[in-house]
Amino acid sequence: MFRELQRALAGLGENLSKELGCVRRKLEEISRQLGMEYGHPSSRTPPYNPERQPFTMFTTLAQPIEIDLQRELQGGLAVRGTIINQGDAAIEVITEGLDGSRTNPIVIAPKSVLDLTWVIARLIVQPRDPAQPSDVQIIMQGGGA
Repeated sequence: MFRELQRALAGLGENLSKELGCVRRKLEEISRQLGMEYGHPSSRTPPYNPERQPFTMFTTLAQPIEIDLQRELQGGLAVRGTIINQGDAAIEVITEGLDGSRTNPIVIAPKSVLDLTWVIARLIVQPRDPAQPSDVQIIMQGGGA
């Protein structure tokens, strides 16, 4: 009877250990996402590096554009930036994190600015109404060495 109880407790311990491991990984993932979303990235995220050349673009936005910021910043991560809608029509911005998760479209009204303070791997900028193009300026600054 003692051995049966010992086996049952050992099995329970293994199951509990697996469950706690899953919960711990999920909490770490949530912490990373919230940290990046609210501008408090983890210590593993490289800090802003003022010596790194920023990515800049000025364009008349008539159709969606997708910018791979890791490529444009020569392997660095975009850790902050500004999107300026200088036109007369609203635009939408979608940011994608390192894990592929995306934000909902963020609407930038005409003659408005959006400052970004979280880690971004890819940026999608599109006109809210494809029939109304808008002048857009994008400045993204990278982190890392």
